[in-house]
Amino acid sequence: MAPIKYLRYCRLCANKKDVKVLLPLVDNGREVCDIQQKISALHIQFSAKDKLPQEICHLCLPRVEMTYSFISACQRAQQKLIQAAHNGVNFKDTIGRTDHNKFFNEDETVSFHELREAQ
Repeated sequence: MAPIKYLRYCRLCANKKDVKVLLPLVDNGREVCDIQQKISALHIQFSAKDKLPQEICHLCLPRVEMTYSFISACQRAQQKLIQAAHNGVNFKDTIGRTDHNKFFNEDETVSFHELREAQ
């Protein structure tokens, strides 16, 4: 006889998954802070008291991590661009490599490769 599979819904993709591949968002009635912070950046409302699923699946977790990394990188880039604008950079003009180097280090720019590594 085949073993019984216990299925629950993933909070993010709403797919039924085996409970063995679900990550709980609540531990002893308290929200798991790290992943909750990242999910809240997606503007998903979550409460340990709501009646919605309290787990996410193994497929959604790396997607949350990558999306959070991208959002964070965009926010850092925005702050650097604002600071550069305050320092006199005119973004409507073509900026040369020398001018770029005055305001940005290579490790300060957002690259897709970095985001892929965050998975």
